[in-house]
Amino acid sequence: MSEEVKGAGSEVPGGDPVPRRVLKFGGTSVTGGARLDVIDQVVRERLQACVPVLVVSAFGGVTNLLVRVAGEAALGAFVSTQEEIERRHREAVLELTGDAREVVAILNEHLTELDRLLRGIALVGECSPRTLDHVLSFGERLSAEIIAAGLYVRGLPAQAVDASEWIVTDGRYGEAEVDMIATEARIRERAVPDGVVAVVTGFLGATPSGTRTTLGRGGSDYTASILGAAMNADEVEIWTDVDGVMTADPRIVSDARTLPSISYDELLELSHWGARVVHPKTVRPLRERGIPLVIRNTMAPSRPGTRVGRAETVDENGPVRGIASVDNVALLQLSGWAGANRSIAARLLSALDAAGAKVLLVSQASSERSVCVAVHGDSLVAAKAAVAAEFDMERRAGVLDGLVIEEACSVVAVVGDAMKARPGVAGRIFGILGDCGVNIRAIAQGSSELNISFVVTRRDVGTAVRATHASFFTPQTLTAQIFLAGPGRVGKEFLRQLGDVTGASGSDKLKLVGLARGSRAVVRAKGIDLARWSEDLEAGGGDLEALVEAALGWPHRPRIFVDCTASPEPAAAYVRLLRAGVAVVSANKIAFSSSGEGYEALRRAQREGGRLYYETTVGAGLPVLRPLADLLATGDRVERIEGILSGTAGFILDEVMKGVAFSDAVRQAHALGYTEPDPRLDLSGTDIARKLVILAREAGIDLHMADVDVTPLSDCGTDGSVEEFWEALPSSDARIAALRDEALARGGRLIYLARVTREAASIGLEIVAAEHPCSAQSGPQNVFVIESRRYKESPLVVRGPGAGPEVTAAGVFADVLRARAEAAEPPGRKPDT
Repeated sequence: MSEEVKGAGSEVPGGDPVPRRVLKFGGTSVTGGARLDVIDQVVRERLQACVPVLVVSAFGGVTNLLVRVAGEAALGAFVSTQEEIERRHREAVLELTGDAREVVAILNEHLTELDRLLRGIALVGECSPRTLDHVLSFGERLSAEIIAAGLYVRGLPAQAVDASEWIVTDGRYGEAEVDMIATEARIRERAVPDGVVAVVTGFLGATPSGTRTTLGRGGSDYTASILGAAMNADEVEIWTDVDGVMTADPRIVSDARTLPSISYDELLELSHWGARVVHPKTVRPLRERGIPLVIRNTMAPSRPGTRVGRAETVDENGPVRGIASVDNVALLQLSGWAGANRSIAARLLSALDAAGAKVLLVSQASSERSVCVAVHGDSLVAAKAAVAAEFDMERRAGVLDGLVIEEACSVVAVVGDAMKARPGVAGRIFGILGDCGVNIRAIAQGSSELNISFVVTRRDVGTAVRATHASFFTPQTLTAQIFLAGPGRVGKEFLRQLGDVTGASGSDKLKLVGLARGSRAVVRAKGIDLARWSEDLEAGGGDLEALVEAALGWPHRPRIFVDCTASPEPAAAYVRLLRAGVAVVSANKIAFSSSGEGYEALRRAQREGGRLYYETTVGAGLPVLRPLADLLATGDRVERIEGILSGTAGFILDEVMKGVAFSDAVRQAHALGYTEPDPRLDLSGTDIARKLVILAREAGIDLHMADVDVTPLSDCGTDGSVEEFWEALPSSDARIAALRDEALARGGRLIYLARVTREAASIGLEIVAAEHPCSAQSGPQNVFVIESRRYKESPLVVRGPGAGPEVTAAGVFADVLRARAEAAEPPGRKPDT
């Protein structure tokens, strides 16, 4: 099916040529039967109005396999990768064509040719660029044959076309330049017959003598563009695995959305600055001839995608159309006097160009005595050598300062044709970045304001992109959108308190829109009825991850994720939520007492502007963490923290001091809701250890769970069932009673004391004297005694209710209100937590 054929283009009965349309399908779009069904449907729809010409990439992952097998062949060991390539294509033939004999014969022919080529590479021990292009050509050649055969067996008159028969290039192997005049002539000479759907190999071309070449990165998209321009197509469609051009990278901005339309110039700019939808060279041939480009999603063919064309005269979507960024950037700054005849900038740019260094951005002072350029990190070594050679004489003479290099930078580009008609866009961008604490290292802005680019440090790029995107694309509301994980004892009480304040349907300030517990989740844009949330949750589908994804992609602001669980799953999502601009309110201690990279990532996300509230992790409704933060912020140093950190333990031992048996006191605390459903979590000391770790870290003391010496309150351990625990619990009564009697004899009090200093941390039963601040504890109280340089003689004491769902839920509610109030500040500003 790949032989050369000739024929005229199709015509309508009146003699007018039927418009042609080029449809390109990428690697993920041609892999598998489901994708071929979509291609079949799309082609049939187009046949009603035009002559479709298909361009196909290699099957997903095959090009990488071919690169690898070529390298392995040069080393003499390529058989396993070659077998993998053969297996992939034989399976594709079976799946897509039913093992049609004709395509199997073509497959065998191509695979035999590839085998001979690889053996030749192995024989000479190297793979030249020319040979590599020949090896890489098999990906598209095999794909085109199999796709054409698959369409043929589905009833479409499809024929594979090797693009090396159509596209004429020079001999720059790996990234050949196309000769458009020769290509247009070749396509006219070798057109497929009337009524035949051409399935053309992407990525490939050939020299005038017929030697195979490849078109470099984005080559298949470029093929579609070349054919569209050469055939004067009415439209070129790029079918890929995304919905179109987005307002920002969705990996950075979770609520980025697809643009319905964009201009050629805007797409060129966004592609240049990192938007990976199409390569910039794809756009240029179409732009020159005014041929529209449409980007569609093969996985969602009903979606309209993005249409690319001439600049619109009226912009209904705001001045900014998209935001992109490039990482791995180094900023070079050169200052001094480089002579009267040529400026520093001219000499610097000339030297960098001669060295092949990729310059991304240039910013020059008005005096022409200082210039800075941003170069890609891969070019840094070459750039340094070029500058050293060019300015060696000036540097030795002392008239030029040494080259200043700032690595680990990123360039952010804000793009929009309509920016030139809107004064103040640049001021708005830089104002919001200043509010976020993002320091701009360099700026480049053309007079047209199509692109405003600036350099920031790598750690600030996410904040910069998200803040800018929020300023131009995100609808801001004052109604906080609440997503609650864990409607258990505390979560239920929080919902009750929320309903008391807002009513069952929420208010213009607070609205519950998402809820998850275990394997159930419910999300509703109109809000969840607080009077019947339990029924809605039981009827819901999804899980906790569905709740997290809903919060990440929610279009309205501000968003608040509330974690009332004691589970690691929601805690693992905090960093993603914070980086996406979702405020996190947590009563869950796990994330804040964890060790290693997870905790560091959480703190880094908070430092970078994430809004994080977790007062209730330590003191329930008591203000403990904020006073600690104030002490450190004003230069104080905390030396010791001790006290009763568990209202549950406080209640139990208060009852013991009154003469109640320890086991009976535990049962009473459980009945009142002071303990967890499994009381061993309270009696083991683990929960208190987590609180102690959080307190220590807030006080500037590096403490981990393994560092805390914990003596459990109960002798029963944590093995076995809860029922077995209750049966064994009285075995602790005698030991606790003896300690109580000793405390009474000494005029003191038995407490479960937690203590951390800069040297050690411990939790266990202790007898404290009557004058100790903890001796006045009663009921389910928490007592925190904080000793610092300022509060040494008379420590700071925080005392109050420390157990029970009501006070904890009230603390969570207070944090939610604080999060909503602080959401009115510019994105990225760090809350006073």
